[in-house]
Amino acid sequence: MKLHYFINIILLNLLLISWGFSQDISYLSDSDDDFKYIESLQKKYCENNNNLPLLECQTSYEECLEYSRYLSKLLFNDTTSNDSIREACNRVSTRYETPGFYRLLTNYYEQIENSAKKINFHLKRKPKVASLPTIKEVNVSVFSATSLKTPIIFINSLFYRFANEVIKATASTVPVSGSGIETSIDTNLSAFEEKIQNDPKLILTFRQTIFTFLEQRENPYYPPSPFVAQITNTFYRGIELFAMAHEYSHIALGHVESNDISRLESNTSINKVNRKEIAQDWVRELEADIWATKILRQIWQEEANDSTISRFDRTLINVPSFYFYTRYITENARSILSSGKELAPPRKFEGKIIEGAIACHFDSTCQLSKYLKEQEKLITGSLDHPHPLLRMMLVDSIFSSDIEANKENPMFSLSSLIFRNCSYLWAKTKPVLLKTYKESLTLKNK
Repeated sequence: MKLHYFINIILLNLLLISWGFSQDISYLSDSDDDFKYIESLQKKYCENNNNLPLLECQTSYEECLEYSRYLSKLLFNDTTSNDSIREACNRVSTRYETPGFYRLLTNYYEQIENSAKKINFHLKRKPKVASLPTIKEVNVSVFSATSLKTPIIFINSLFYRFANEVIKATASTVPVSGSGIETSIDTNLSAFEEKIQNDPKLILTFRQTIFTFLEQRENPYYPPSPFVAQITNTFYRGIELFAMAHEYSHIALGHVESNDISRLESNTSINKVNRKEIAQDWVRELEADIWATKILRQIWQEEANDSTISRFDRTLINVPSFYFYTRYITENARSILSSGKELAPPRKFEGKIIEGAIACHFDSTCQLSKYLKEQEKLITGSLDHPHPLLRMMLVDSIFSSDIEANKENPMFSLSSLIFRNCSYLWAKTKPVLLKTYKESLTLKNK
């Protein structure tokens, strides 16, 4: 049973559902040309890669009901109504969309759109949203074509499952006692190290998450504690929001070319998709990062003053950085396994470009787009994306005043703790990756 594939999707849907249930399932692809195209592309990906275990193309409505009822019993003491469970499992957009995923995407998009309007950042054309698995690649992409009425934001569903598992594995290492409002967190490094020492499976789970993502194997599911589940759901939501805001920004800034979709169509075999063929240029990525962070900052500020939301949502302040750190881990792990060497650090001129972008962002007389355009000559043809550690530095700078003002906030401390623990687990994982690389060389030479 591939239960863990869409644990978070179903769980979040069970929490979000407010619509009435209708037993008659009607797909948007039956009446909308854009969704009809999306369905045809998803079908190609599924048919060309049906041997891969991480594609849920064949997950049936009945299977989803079975998984969701199990989740409801496990996490909500079986208090979720059958109508809500059925609604969560409906495929709304296409026959190949992950059950419940379209509802999450549209919900996230509406949040992004509402917050972007408040900072005077508008779209002339509202995009369509969909998922598309791009194996091993950490990307989210927006595409357009003259044959389509609107741009399409494609979310890499596989990476977000990986990010979810990384967060869950990391949050499980936080030393806690008590439950509910009585939960107590021990922030001392010694307490964390003691927990790791007493339970070696915690490090093994983190390592396994990386290996299963890169090798596309199934990752055994284990139910999180209520504390871990709340952290995981918040970070998962934040990563999706940031990714959606990033692509929203590409559209708003006019970065979408009319023939972008053709590059995706030519790579319908997932294993042939790579970032150099579908990524936006280096400078545009930085510009989109800045605006996406400003949008997420707007969401965070609104929620920080909302007493009705979960206290864990205050950790959104650190999610953009965690998103890029997760990307750094995957790119670094792939580099070690393929070459025996870690990902090269950022070059000096790249760091200077980021520092200039940060200074420009806080200078009311500086035009960010103009500054970034002037830097194109330094980087054209050398890189497809900025280094993830530089992008971490960039998004952190936009949140800098908020971070300084919230250092004593327990939820900020918790998100910082997640970073510390993840860095520790990654440091313990790198030697194992290098050992695996050396063993693979030995096998090849025999």
